[in-house]
Formats: sequence, C-alpha cells, structure tokens
Amino acid sequence: MDFNKIEDLDLLESWLKNHDAQISRAFAARAALRSLPSATSFAGKNSKNLNGDMLVLSLFRSVLVTGAASYSDNGSSLVNAAQSAHKRVSGFSSLATSRAASAVLSVFSESPESAAVASVFSPNPRSLATNLSDIQRSLNSTSGQIFASPLWPSKPTSAPTNEWEEFTKLSKQHLKWLFWTDWYQGFLDGKPLDWELQRRVALIDDAIWDAGPEAVAKEIERIRAKFELEKEVAALKEQLSTQQQALARNPQIGDNGGPPLDGANAKAFKKDLVLVWSDLEELETELEMPEPSPSILKRIAQSLSETALRVAAYCGATMDVSVKSAAKAFGTTLGPIGATEIAKPGSIDAVAKAIGKFLTALAN
Repeated sequence: MDFNKIEDLDLLESWLKNHDAQISRAFAARAALRSLPSATSFAGKNSKNLNGDMLVLSLFRSVLVTGAASYSDNGSSLVNAAQSAHKRVSGFSSLATSRAASAVLSVFSESPESAAVASVFSPNPRSLATNLSDIQRSLNSTSGQIFASPLWPSKPTSAPTNEWEEFTKLSKQHLKWLFWTDWYQGFLDGKPLDWELQRRVALIDDAIWDAGPEAVAKEIERIRAKFELEKEVAALKEQLSTQQQALARNPQIGDNGGPPLDGANAKAFKKDLVLVWSDLEELETELEMPEPSPSILKRIAQSLSETALRVAAYCGATMDVSVKSAAKAFGTTLGPIGATEIAKPGSIDAVAKAIGKFLTALAN
C-alpha cells in the first residue's frame, strides 16, 4: 500500500501490519516521547489524591519499556515489565494523565499496530505531523534508524519544550530525576542511550519501581556503574588479545637494535599482561554473581592499579603514556603494527577506576 494513499486510521493500521512489529513499537514510543514533557509538571506535586512523582516515574518507565522493546530482537523478556508499567500508568487519574498517558499504550497486545495508531494521533497538530513523518521515513528503515533522528525536526516552540526545560532545572536540584533527563535528551538529539542499558533499566523489579523515584535512581546508578565497568573490561580484553597476538607474531629482536623480548622489562611486561588477564577473568566471574563481593572487587581494583603503574614505568612515562612512547621504549620488537596495538596503562587503570565507581554505587 502506498503511504500517500492512507486516508483513515484503518488504512494506516493495515499499512503497519505489513511491517515488523518493532516498527509499530518504535512509532508508539516516539509519539509517547513527544507527549511526555506535558506530564513532567506533576513532579513534586504530591497530594492526598495524586502522587505526582509516582505518576511521572510510571510514565517514564512505560515509555522506556516501549522503546526498549522496539529495539530488542527479543522483546519477550520485556512483556512482564511492559504489563506492569502500563498497569501502573492506568491506575492514575485520567485527568492527570490524559495529555501524556494517551500516547503510552501497551504494544504487546495482539495488535501492536493498533497501539501505534492510537499513539501516533496526538491532539497536538505539530506532534501529529511529526509522528506521521516517522512512519513515512520507515519505508526503508529499521526501528533503530527511526530513533537515530532527532525527536523533533526543529526545535519546537510549543509548551512541551518549556515544560521539559523546567523539569531539567528540577533534576539538577533533585538527583532522583537525573538519569531521566539524560535519557530523554538522547532522544531529543537522535542519540539514545545504549539500548542494552535501557533494557536493563526496564527490567528493574516492580518492588523497586513501587518504592519511588529515589529507590529507582539508586538501582539505576548500580546498573549503570556495572554496565560501564563491563564495557571497560571488554575494551581492555580486546586490547590485550591484540597485544598478545602481536607479541606472538614478533618474537625476535626488533629492527634498529631494539631491545630483545627476553629482556628484563619485556619479561616483566609480558608477565603483567598475563596477570591483568587473570584479574579480568576473575572480575567477570564476580560480576555474574547476584551480589558481587566488595572485598574481592577491591582486591582486583588494587591489583590492576598496581599493574598499571608498573606498565607505565616500563614504558618510561606517566599514567597517561602515549602509544608512541610505549612503542619507543620497546623499540620495534612488536613489529610494524605494534605501535598501535600496545596495551595502554590508562586502559588498565580505567577498569580499576570503574570498579571503584561500581563499589560506590553498591554502597549507596
């Protein structure tokens, strides 16, 4: 069906049925994101009849789950989370949620296309035009590509923008909202936060969500610190693997009289690479535990910090040693690509520092 020939909601729903369900979920999430700022004015406005903070948190959660499901190849793990999120949204007064929650609908029903259609058609004419442009752009796009464009084609001058700016100011005073401003800004810029991070936040237990924004903020801090630590570990392991391959390919004395790889510093360097790898393996095992041991994490962090200092000394430079300085210290024994493959002490130290941030998050 030609998109330009769509004249009513039924035709639009039929058109969506010819596309992947994730596309419909992406439309619903994008439409909800454009409506979301109108609800943030309820933050901090708690009364006998309405808990504004819980309303805003529930809406954030609902849109987050919808967006994560649209991007994930396996949305089934988010079904329960979506049902819980939408159930809590529907529990609030229709008067308080009418402007924002109308766009936050379950997209795990038998017909996610219906949910997308209901979400797309906003009472705000500018939002409606932008929502429809999302659908038109999808002709040769994936759900991820849809999110890669800014939420608004140009900065809107309507009330939602002003409301979001006010909420951003509020988040600087109340850190419980800080993650959500980062999260939303990512969509505004067309650069969403890492989808795996969003998926992990979406899967936070109901009991924590029900405890309120402060409890959720602390859990997100732990999730984010662990996520960033895992990324640092993966990056360093990739560097070490490349380093070991380079050493294996170039076991002889380097050109121009470079030092042999059986020299004292070179032997110590290779020994420390093995030690770092062992520390990383133990760290990954510990991070898989339901409750990682702070004492083990501290020991690994200390070991990595000490190793980073030694490697820096081998390279004859400080902790911010450059690749060129390191390569020069070892001559050209690593071969022609050694200068770009040498393990950087700063990367080792970065893992140690990331462990420290994770320990702080665990303690809070």
